[in-house]
Amino acid sequence: MQPLISVIIPAYNIEEYIDRCLESVCNQTYSNLEIIVIDDGSTDKTPLILDNWQKKDARIRVIHKENEGVSKARNKGIESANGDYIGFVDGDDMISPDMLEFLYDNLVKANAQISHCGYQMVFPDRRDNYHGTGEKIEQDNHRGIKDLLEGSIVEPGLWNKLYKKELFEGLRLNENIKYNEDLLLNYYLFKKASKSIFVDEMKYFYMVRSNSATGSINNNKIIDPILVLQEIMKNEQGETLNILIRRYINVLTNFIVMNKKALSKETVEFQKEMKQDLSRIFKDNLGIVSKGQQYKTRLALMSPWLYRVIHYIQGNVTGNRNKYKVK
Repeated sequence: MQPLISVIIPAYNIEEYIDRCLESVCNQTYSNLEIIVIDDGSTDKTPLILDNWQKKDARIRVIHKENEGVSKARNKGIESANGDYIGFVDGDDMISPDMLEFLYDNLVKANAQISHCGYQMVFPDRRDNYHGTGEKIEQDNHRGIKDLLEGSIVEPGLWNKLYKKELFEGLRLNENIKYNEDLLLNYYLFKKASKSIFVDEMKYFYMVRSNSATGSINNNKIIDPILVLQEIMKNEQGETLNILIRRYINVLTNFIVMNKKALSKETVEFQKEMKQDLSRIFKDNLGIVSKGQQYKTRLALMSPWLYRVIHYIQGNVTGNRNKYKVK
């Protein structure tokens, strides 16, 4: 008999999307599934839709809870999981019919603890591939962390991966972190796993939809990625620490040039503190920073206004400024 895979799906006010998500999960070629859907205090028809699905498919278990955020919802799913393996799907996304079988077979063949694959970002008017090369890469503990932190091979999200459940013993999402919380958990999971396997076939479909943006900048979206990198940096050394330092310098460079008028008072104070930290860490690590990043960081430290102007022009010329814009 197939081992049990627990699929954890957080859901919050996604009445328009949850049906297609659950259809894609329930129609998997790998059938021995426990599908745990956590309704995170939805106020639309999502709870009713989930209850109807639970009646239709005995593998589905719905947990209704008050709204406390996606990390608490996922942690609730992890704590409720009975499977030998754990996978995650976001409630507004879709997966290919064979994704879980594909990830499981690769994991078993490689004798790995984590299996992951490529994906597509699906916009209303186009699809961006990441990356669909068919390449197979076996990663030991060191390379798995390196690839995760470089961001070129390992997607920081939880959703295109299958994990041995034992990896989650003593590990949960940090519920105080709202952004990059999945990168932080993946860091500890890959650090714990002796082996992971990546096969670059696109099996996950990340559905990009427009958000109800208010025009203000979310403090957590700015601050949390910095806090995550600071925590990881405390645990690393050598080549991996150099990767982190380069990434940290890039993140701080982008942060200190942000227009103060768009930031909260609290974030402006944090920006001042991070500018001092950037100046220090940049000076101490010039030898590992590329010439291009050196130029960008020096310009950001000297003239944030000029940096913003040049960045805006470059974004228009290259098209990168609207790369993730939803039409």
